[in-house]
Amino acid sequence: ETGAVTTHPRIFMKLGKSSELKAILKTVGARGNYFINAGYDLFLEENAGLTWTQVQFDRPDAWNFSKVRASLSRNARFFA
Repeated sequence: ETGAVTTHPRIFMKLGKSSELKAILKTVGARGNYFINAGYDLFLEENAGLTWTQVQFDRPDAWNFSKVRASLSRNARFFA
């Protein structure tokens, strides 16, 4: 058995002008207790579109925090 694990992942995503993306983020906890402190910074240029889906399968003794920050330019679309 291993000790507790802490991670602080940071994701930066930039969508160019008139681009489209469907993103699925899936996290799965295999074993042990852990603490996740994730940050997602999303930047959408003009007329870009992003569909964001987040799926978590964590253990009962785990802590999983995440923050999504989205910056949208003119006519950009963000669906979560």
